Amino acid sequence: MRRLVLSLVISCLSLGYVGPLAAAPNEDPETLIKAGNELRRKGDNVRAAGYIRRAYELAHTPRSAAQLGLVELAIFDYVDAETHLTEALSSDDPWVRATQKTLEENRKRGRSHLLRVEVVGAPRDATVILPEAKIVKLPEDGVLWLGPGTTALRVQSIGHKAGDAQVSGVAGESRTVQVAMPLEQEPAPTPAPVTPPPAAPAVAAAPVVAPAEVSPEHAPPAVTDTPSSGSGLKIAGITTAAVGVVVAVVGVVVLGKGNTKADAVNAEQAHTTPYDPANGNYQTLQGAGVGLIIGGVAALAAGATMYLVGAKSGRTETTSVSFAVAPGGGIIGLGGQF
Repeated sequence: MRRLVLSLVISCLSLGYVGPLAAAPNEDPETLIKAGNELRRKGDNVRAAGYIRRAYELAHTPRSAAQLGLVELAIFDYVDAETHLTEALSSDDPWVRATQKTLEENRKRGRSHLLRVEVVGAPRDATVILPEAKIVKLPEDGVLWLGPGTTALRVQSIGHKAGDAQVSGVAGESRTVQVAMPLEQEPAPTPAPVTPPPAAPAVAAAPVVAPAEVSPEHAPPAVTDTPSSGSGLKIAGITTAAVGVVVAVVGVVVLGKGNTKADAVNAEQAHTTPYDPANGNYQTLQGAGVGLIIGGVAALAAGATMYLVGAKSGRTETTSVSFAVAPGGGIIGLGGQF
């Protein structure tokens, strides 16, 4: 019994001691990468890929992506190797820049085992669904690196209908596929509301007032249109002056005839010519001629005055001109408001 109990105790102690020895290594990304590289140097690339993949999952750094791509290339996973090496080379990490030439050569070697497919017609923000529900973002150059054989592609982008394509080829070949991804039907834009122009302010109609009856004795005097006083005076002045000229000319003729008869009467009195009774009215002719001349000159002066006043004034003016001829002379009258 004592031996049995002692054996059980030793077994428990042994189990407690073995546990810590079998514990998982420290999950520091750099420690995992270092352990993976040690396994690679020993030729155990499969186990090395596990350590380095775990490091990449813990820290997506350009260095972990490059290390993962290299180990995937060693286990012939060319598609994933190309993806991770491209991810690393697209960064500005100092370690990647220092090993850039080696990384590019390894990526080129991996691509030689793949089919190059250029997708045309897809938006640059599109994603591609590959077999086994693997989703990758379409690179900016639109080029995918796929495994040899036949692959069905489904390209998606927000706001576009999905485009499907199928491509076939062997390693090292290049293919181009065209996908149709029309825009999804968008609702017609709602027209902007049209603001009506501001209505003109309403103008109140003036009240209609019936005319009051006005008795005849209180009715205002009728207003009649009269021609412009200025133009009327000018016309009257011209007319009066013309009449004055005619009258003066007639007066001169009559006066001349009276003087001729006066000379004849003087000759008869001197007994140089026979007596003619018709010459006895010379005084009347002389008086009439003088009166006509005076009246014509006065009418001419009045007409000139009226014309000048009418040309300078637009006020309402009233004028009157009258003249009379008598055997002993003539009378002219000029009246008005200036």
